[in-house]
Amino acid sequence: MKWILMIFLLGFGFPLSIKLEDPDFIKKCKLLDLNMKKIRVIRYIEINLLWWVLPFGYLSFIGVGLGYYRHIFSVNAKFNSFKRNLNLQFSIWLRMMEVLLAYNTVVVAIGKSIDKAPLLMKTHLESLYEALLEDPNNQDAYFGFMGYMDDLNIGRAMHHLYRYGTLGTEDASTQLSGLIQDNAEHLKTHRKQQFEDRLNFYSWYGLLPMLLVSATFLALMFLVLSNLMEGGWQV
Repeated sequence: MKWILMIFLLGFGFPLSIKLEDPDFIKKCKLLDLNMKKIRVIRYIEINLLWWVLPFGYLSFIGVGLGYYRHIFSVNAKFNSFKRNLNLQFSIWLRMMEVLLAYNTVVVAIGKSIDKAPLLMKTHLESLYEALLEDPNNQDAYFGFMGYMDDLNIGRAMHHLYRYGTLGTEDASTQLSGLIQDNAEHLKTHRKQQFEDRLNFYSWYGLLPMLLVSATFLALMFLVLSNLMEGGWQV
């Protein structure tokens, strides 16, 4: 039975695994600029190896499942890390816009922010700026900015920038100021969390001397007890 399924995996496993791929998984791979062909080949090899190595039964089926879903979990982790990094960079860009909007229109401020904008945003800002030069009131250009991320924070910010740029009312200015203030708090919280994560990571190094001393003490105690049990020492 295992040989029959092995032949099936070798012959149809590769196209079947592609058929079963979640569109969200494919989308994330494209956004992260990952080599889909390489991922598929590695996944196919891992699935077949796990099926062959593990004993036939539940373990072999679990191994095939892990071989398939391992790459999904890996891509999701990379995408979440990318999204966190993008949110941080977007927050930094909004702080820059806060300064530029004091003396410039929204379109001019966006154009001036491109040179010093975070790397992840440069291409998108250039596209947005070109679209707004043709039509400063282009609602789709604002609302479609980095829409592929489906991020609420970015969507809200661009909505307020659109209102501020097209209406210019006191209400729109107040809402934009509130958004920038909230963004500043978010930026501080994010940086604080990053600092705490790094601190927690390096704090483990402080435990190493204690672990080494404990291991040495246990080894000495073991030697003492061994000698006592053997009657090698006179008490």
